[in-house]
Amino acid sequence: MSNEQKVKEKINQKLYIVAYWLASNNLREAVIFLKEFLREDKLVKEVLRKILKDMWSLEIEITDEIIEKLISGA
Repeated sequence: MSNEQKVKEKINQKLYIVAYWLASNNLREAVIFLKEFLREDKLVKEVLRKILKDMWSLEIEITDEIIEKLISGA
């Protein structure tokens, strides 16, 4: 297995953890993990936005304000 494949596998494992916490309605743990994993608030917001959009098939725009409220409430 190449180094690139190993990195992708590790990332996928971490995303499965986040998806599990979100599916369990444990937003707090998902946000904490994302913050540690990504180490950049902008990335945390973008990843959360993408996951929530995919999970809930929302027709509305998930704004930074909504993400901030979710993170602060977590």
